[in-house]
Amino acid sequence: MRVLSDKLDKEVEDVNRDIKAYEACIQRLEGESHDVLSEADFLKEKLKIEEEERKLEAAIEETEKQCAKVNAELKELEMKSSRFEELEERYWHEFNNFQFQLISHQEEIDAILAKIEVSQAHLELLKQTNVLDNAFSIGCDKAIKEFGTINNFRLGCLPKLQCVQNSVITVEDLDEVQELWSKHCKENFSSG
Repeated sequence: MRVLSDKLDKEVEDVNRDIKAYEACIQRLEGESHDVLSEADFLKEKLKIEEEERKLEAAIEETEKQCAKVNAELKELEMKSSRFEELEERYWHEFNNFQFQLISHQEEIDAILAKIEVSQAHLELLKQTNVLDNAFSIGCDKAIKEFGTINNFRLGCLPKLQCVQNSVITVEDLDEVQELWSKHCKENFSSG
């Protein structure tokens, strides 16, 4: 029972403290001066606040309109950005294809130019070539100086030296042999 009595005493003390705190608050509140608005001032203040509320609501409405407009512009810009990215991707794809074709054509041109260069060198060699002189080399037999030769075949024979060939051409001057042989070849073997 003593425990119960102690608890009750403690609760009574707590309640008394709360009462004192409440009374102190009331005294402080009564000590403060209160500005009470008159009915006319209250209505003015109310109208002023209502006007400010209307202005704020109008500003909110205007801001919402601007927000909607900005959102529409943002969507349009996103669409343009998407189209631009597609165009850029297509541009780079076409650019890479063009570069590949350009390199391929350049390689073809280089190969053709190399062939032309080789062909021109061969043409120059052919222009400098005398077909008759190369096909029928006319000269003297080195072993025996008295014979003229065409492609190392002896022309003619001497009474002292017998010619192995069956045909006999007796011309003393080698220049004359060359001239006759060239004339014969041109007449018989040229197309024009």
